[in-house]
Parts: sequence; structure tokens; C-alpha cells
Amino acid sequence: MYKTTGLVFDANRTGQRWSCGLPVFSTFSTILAPNGPSVLLTGDTSRYLGGPTSYHTGGANASMVDGSVQFISSTIGTGNQDLPAVMSGISPYGVWGALGSASGGDSGSL
Repeated sequence: MYKTTGLVFDANRTGQRWSCGLPVFSTFSTILAPNGPSVLLTGDTSRYLGGPTSYHTGGANASMVDGSVQFISSTIGTGNQDLPAVMSGISPYGVWGALGSASGGDSGSL
């Protein structure tokens, strides 16, 4: 729901606007862990950073490029969360960051 002072999220509506083109409804990053917190610049739906969310306790399902589906635990290694986002090269965000980067290298076991 929108208010004049910014955005308010209703946790009961997760996934309801997946086909909307706004990043806040249709994207996620491999910086913040699944079902973790999300951040949004108040009133600006294009400046969003959040991990995937689901109603699965302890993580979220993810479909991989090879067509498989993996359960990603909320406790997956996320590396150093104090570092700024990177645009290229190896991700500093642990195993989770490696899964979302072409330069991530071998992510090991999930």
C-alpha cells in the first residue's frame, strides 16, 4: 500500500505484484539472505535492495539456470555485509553472492 510519506510494505502480500515492472516488486539481489530484511529509499520504488522472500520457513526455493530447483537456506553464507555493492568481479557476499555473479567462482555446497 502507498502513503504520501513513502512506501509501507504489507508482509501478507508477498509475491502479489510479481508481474509489475517496478524493481521493488520484481527483483531481488544475492546480497541479503532469503527472507532477510529489505531496504528501500522512501518514496522511490526504483532504489530497492532485498533478498528473495517466501512463506517457506528457513529459506526460499530458487530455480537455477539448468532448470533445477534448490532450497536456499536463510543461513546461507553472505560474506561481509558492510561492503558496498559491486558491479563486476568476484562478489564479496559469500556463497550467496557467488550464486548471483558470473564471476562468483565455485559456490561449493548449498
